[in-house]
Amino acid sequence: MILRDSFAGFRDSFTGEIDGYPHWLEVDYALATAMQVVEDYTDNETGHLVFVEQSDRITFDTEKYTKKSVAAVERRTKGSAKKPYESSPGERWRTIPRVMHGDGFPTLKEWLAEQDRKKGVAGRME
Repeated sequence: MILRDSFAGFRDSFTGEIDGYPHWLEVDYALATAMQVVEDYTDNETGHLVFVEQSDRITFDTEKYTKKSVAAVERRTKGSAKKPYESSPGERWRTIPRVMHGDGFPTLKEWLAEQDRKKGVAGRME
């Protein structure tokens, strides 16, 4: 991918002659480039594209939300007033999402519909 050569890995290393079939197509390069552009131009702290973040034409509204996974770790590690929690060297916590009530994991479509309901917005186009 880095070489931008659809026959990379399919050439004789000494002569450069093609000795196989191409693996990368033009659409592969286009998708990889688009992904890299999004990654390169995304602000690490906010997750917004930098050209949106820094534009004079853009303003931001704010809303409060709770990261449930972070809250779970904080509840677990805060400890009590009698015995504060002490982590061991190198200790890290990970969160594992669990489905409640056996309903299955939510989909993007369901989440967007829930956001619309919370805001009182009519349904989005499908």
